[in-house]
Amino acid sequence: MTADGGRAAGAVADGADGPYPTGADYSEAIRDTTLCFAHPTVAGGLVAMGPLRMPRAVSGNFGSVFRITATGASTSGTGAAGREFAVKCFTRAIPARLRRYRAIGDALRAVDADWRVGVEYVGHGILVGGRWFPVILMEWVEGTGLIPWIEDHLGDRAALEALAERFARLVADLEAHGLAHGDLQHGNLIVAPDGGLRLIDYDGMYVPSLAGMPAAENGHRNYQHPLRGSRDFGPGLDRFSAHLIDLTLRTLAREPWLWRTFHEDGGEHLLLKAEDFNAPTQSDRFSATACASPGLTDEWARLAHWATRPMAETGPLGGPVLPVARPRGGLPSWLAEALTHDGAGGGAEDGKGAPSPAVSATATSEGPGSSGSSGSPGVPGPSGVSGSSGGPGTRGTAARPAASTGATAATVAGTSGGPRTAGSPGSAAASAASAASGASRASAPAAAGPETAARGTSTSASTSTSASTSASTSAAAAAAPSGPASASGTASASPAASSHTPTSTASAPAAPTPPAAASPAAASPVPTPLLAFQAVPRRLTWGARTAVAVLVVLAAVAGAGIALAGPGVWAAVAAVAAGGMVVTSVLGRARRAYRDSPELRRREAAVEAVEDAGELVGFSALRAQRARAASDDAHQAHADVAARQIADGKLLHSRYEFERTAAEKRLAEALGSVERRRVLLEGSGGREELLALRALQERALDEGLRRHPIPAEMLGTRIAAVLHDEGVRTAADFTRVTSAVPTSAERRAQAVVSRPGRTVRIDGMSPALARGLQEWRDEVVEELRIRLPAVLPYQEAQELHRRRADRRLDLARQAARVRAGALDELADLEADLAAEERRLRGSGAGDVARAAAAVRDAEAVLAAATDAHRDAAAALDSARGEVEAFAALTYQRYLRDVLRGR
Repeated sequence: MTADGGRAAGAVADGADGPYPTGADYSEAIRDTTLCFAHPTVAGGLVAMGPLRMPRAVSGNFGSVFRITATGASTSGTGAAGREFAVKCFTRAIPARLRRYRAIGDALRAVDADWRVGVEYVGHGILVGGRWFPVILMEWVEGTGLIPWIEDHLGDRAALEALAERFARLVADLEAHGLAHGDLQHGNLIVAPDGGLRLIDYDGMYVPSLAGMPAAENGHRNYQHPLRGSRDFGPGLDRFSAHLIDLTLRTLAREPWLWRTFHEDGGEHLLLKAEDFNAPTQSDRFSATACASPGLTDEWARLAHWATRPMAETGPLGGPVLPVARPRGGLPSWLAEALTHDGAGGGAEDGKGAPSPAVSATATSEGPGSSGSSGSPGVPGPSGVSGSSGGPGTRGTAARPAASTGATAATVAGTSGGPRTAGSPGSAAASAASAASGASRASAPAAAGPETAARGTSTSASTSTSASTSASTSAAAAAAPSGPASASGTASASPAASSHTPTSTASAPAAPTPPAAASPAAASPVPTPLLAFQAVPRRLTWGARTAVAVLVVLAAVAGAGIALAGPGVWAAVAAVAAGGMVVTSVLGRARRAYRDSPELRRREAAVEAVEDAGELVGFSALRAQRARAASDDAHQAHADVAARQIADGKLLHSRYEFERTAAEKRLAEALGSVERRRVLLEGSGGREELLALRALQERALDEGLRRHPIPAEMLGTRIAAVLHDEGVRTAADFTRVTSAVPTSAERRAQAVVSRPGRTVRIDGMSPALARGLQEWRDEVVEELRIRLPAVLPYQEAQELHRRRADRRLDLARQAARVRAGALDELADLEADLAAEERRLRGSGAGDVARAAAAVRDAEAVLAAATDAHRDAAAALDSARGEVEAFAALTYQRYLRDVLRGR
C-alpha cells in the first residue's frame, strides 16, 4: 500500500460536520472511479457490477464495501495493476477514526503473518456531493466464509480439527503481538483456498497505542462475553469469542449432528446464541452442546463459569483446564463447576447456591417430584439423569427449611420415606400442625432422635385435646393429599416414632373438624348436660317416702297372711290392693309433678326452638341460594358487558388493520411504480448517450452534405437548372437517384430523384448520369463519415447526466410525496381509531359502572343472606345443644330424685 493520497479540492470528512452518505450515494458516485477516487491505486479502476449494472456493495456495521480492480492506467508506478481491492466507505462516524486507523495500520505493518490483510486509511478517499469522505483500502481476500466452509466440511473430523488448530495459532499470534481483533465471528474469518485463515474488518481492533480509549464497537453479540462494554478494550478482548469458536470447531469435529440440530439456516451464529451465555446453566442448547462430547465437557464448563464472571477473568486460549469433581447426584462436571463457583461467590438466591447440609440427602432421592440439587432443568448427565435428580416437573432448586419452626425443617430434610418433594403435602401438613400447636412446641425434631427426624415427624412436649383437633384440621387443610406422594409424605405416628415421641399432632387418622366449626355456633358455649333435677317438691318426696314405708308394712302383712293361710290370705290380698292404690297414687302425683317441672318445660321449649330454628335455616338457605344465583347472574352480566366491549374493540382494531393494510398496499404499489421508473432511468443512461451520439452524427453528416453543391459540370447546365428549380441544390437535398431505360424511341430517358417527403422526375437524364450522381453522393457520405464524432462532447454528456439527475430527483420527490400522503392517511386512521376508542370507552363506561354496581349489590345481598344462614345454623346448633343437655332428665331420673329428696 502507498501513503495516503488526496486532492486539495473539497472538505475532508474527518473534521467536517454533517451526515455521511448512504450506500446508494456511494454507489452512484463510484460509477466513475476517475472522478470519485484520489488514491492512485483505485482511481480509474473497474468496479464490480451487480444486477442492473449498478456497483455491487456489501453492507457492514459501519458502511459499504466495494470491489475494485486496479488498471494499468491508474496504477502506473504502484505495481498494483490487475490486483483487486476492497474499498470500505463509511456511513456513520467512528470516534477518533483517524487516530485509530493510523495506529491499526502501523501495528499491522509490523506483523508478518499469513492471517493479516493489508489495510490503509485514506482521508481524501471518495468524493460524494462535492465533499471528500474517508475510506479504508484493503486487499480483496479470496476465500470462503466460516459458516459455508463448515457446511462443506461437516463430517470431516480431520479438516475441522486442522482448522481449529490454525485458528488457535491465529489467536496466539494476536496475543503475542498484544493485539485483539475485537469482533471475532464467522463473518470476519475467511478460509483461503490453500486452507489458511484470513482475518478481515479491523474497525474495532485493539493495538497497544490505543490503550485507554473506549472500544469503537462491542462486536457480534452471539460471540461476545455477555458483560462486555465499551470500557472493555484491551489485549484480552478476544478471549471469550476465541474459546467459543475453538470449542465449537472441535465439538463439531466429533459431533457433527449438533450443526443440524442447533444451527439455523441463515443464522448469525454457529451453535450458541447470546441468550445461551446469559444463563449457561439454564440453557438447554448450552447443556446439550457441553455434554455431547465428554472429552470437552470440562472446557465448556470453564466457558460457562467465565460467562458469569467479569470479562477480565477469562483466560487465554490454550490455558490449562482445572479438574472438576463430579457430585454424587450425577450432574455433568460443567454444571458442577458452575454450582461450586456460585456457592463460593456467596449466591444466596434460591436455586443458585450449593445445597445446604439440611437438604444434601435429597440430592439422591428418586421418583417423580423429588428435590435435587440446584441446576438447570433437563440437563443430561453422563448417566442419563437430569440435573435435578428427581423426576419430571422439578426445577431441582436447593430446598431450604422454612424459618418458622423446626418441624418444617425436619419435614424438608426427611425424604427417605417415599417419593415426594420438599414441598409435598406431608410437609405442608407437618407445618400446619406445628403452627397449630403454638409456642408450647419447644422441642426440635432433632431432639426426638434420628428416627423421628428421618421421618419428618413433628413432636410436642404437651398436647391437649383441643390443640390436637386444631392441628389435625390445619394439617388436613394444608395437605390436600393427591396420590401416593401425600400418603408417604404425611407425618404419621408409626410404632418406631412412638417409642421416641408422644402422639403426633399431625397424625393422619385424626378426624378433621367439619366446616361448621368455623361458624359462630362452634364458638358459642355448649350447655353443660344436666344430670339431676334442680328442685323436687318436698311434699312429693314426703309422700313418696311414706308410700314406700306403707308398701313395706303392707308387704310384711301380705307375707304374714300368706304364711297363716286361711283367713290370712284375705288379709294379704287386702294388703296388696292397698299397696297398689298407694303406688298408683304416688306415681300419678309424681308424673304430674314431672310434667310441671321447670326442666321439662325448658326442654319442651328447646324442642320447639329447634323446630323453629330448622325452619329458619331452611328459609335462610333458600334465600342464600337465590342470592347466590342473583350474584352469579350479576357477574355474568358484568362479564357480558366486558366481553361486548372487548369484541367491539377487536372489531374496531380489525377494521383499522384492514384500512391500514390497504393504505400500506397502495403505498407499496405507488413506491413500486416509482422504483420501476427509477430502475428504467438508471438503465437508460447508455441508450440515451447512444441515441444522442447518433443524433449528433446525423446532424454533422447533414451539415457536411449541405456544403457540397450539385456538380453542374457532370450533369450539364439544363439538368442542373431543373434540379435547382425542384429544390435539389446540394447533396443533402436528395438521398437516392434511380433511372428508367426508355422502352421506345419516342420516350426520353427519365430519372427519379428521391428526397425526404417527395420525389422529383427529371426528363432527359440518362442512366449513366443518374448513376454518376448517386456515386458522387455516396463518395461524399463516406468521406464525411470518416470525420464524424465517435463520442459525445463533454458538455452534451454532462447535459444528459443533468437531465437524468433531474428525473431522478423528480422520482425521489414523487416517492417522498407518496410516503407523505401515506403517512398522513395513516395518521388520520390512527386519529379516527383513537376517537372511536374514546367513544367506545365513554359509551361503555356507563354499562360497566351499572354492571359493577349490580355485582356489588348482589354480593352485598349474598353476604347478608350468608350471614343470616350462618346465624340460623348457629341458633339451630344452640337449640339442639340445649335439648341434648336435658336428655338425661327422664321420668325414671325424676323418680330417683324424688326419693332422694333433691
